[in-house]
This record gives sequence, C-alpha cells and structure tokens, in this order.
Amino acid sequence: ADWTIPRAARELRRRHVKQLPVVGDDGLLTGIVTRSDLLDAFLRSDVEIRGEVEQDVLGRILGLDEGTVAVEVRDGVVTLRGHVPEPRLVPVVVGLCQGVDGVVAVDAHLAATRAG
Repeated sequence: ADWTIPRAARELRRRHVKQLPVVGDDGLLTGIVTRSDLLDAFLRSDVEIRGEVEQDVLGRILGLDEGTVAVEVRDGVVTLRGHVPEPRLVPVVVGLCQGVDGVVAVDAHLAATRAG
C-alpha cells in the first residue's frame, strides 16, 4: 500500500501482469491496482493542459499578457497561435510547453512582434 505510482507501474511491467494486489500493513488485501489506474494518474485532460500552459507557462513563467498567444489542446497536442516579444522566445515557449505533463506535441504558429 505504501508504494509510489512509478514503483507500482514498474512492478506491473517487470512481472508482465495487468493488476497488483494492494496489501495493508496488517497483511490484509485492501484493494487491487490496475494498469489503467496507474495510467489515469499520468493522463490529463485537454482542459487541464490548456490551463497549465496559459496560466503557468505563458503567464507566470514568461509574463505574457493574456490573449497574446491563443492555446488550443486536442488529444494532448498543444497548438499555439499569436505573438511573442522576441524571436528567441519561440523555442523557449515550445520547450516549456513540451515539459507540461500530458503534452504529446506542440504545434507553434508564433511570430515575434519585433526582430532580434
């Protein structure tokens, strides 16, 4: 019962099984964890991904004004459209978005408002 999600996932894979019993400190069965249970912990909705990209990446980290970059997320693919202050920020925005949990790919259609 005290295993982390990554440890349980590795054990499922190592043993080539689809489920593991969860046993409490008293040695009694408290439940079953399945592959799908573990996947649910890592998969995020498009709405959650969009919120993190807009609020954390574009807002808090990069300090871009709201609405400067439009964010769409479909099946984990983030599409960005809009403007960033400098060309050098484009790969930064893409890299930060790729680091968001649940992001499958980033399709950036970004232009710089000023050169260099």
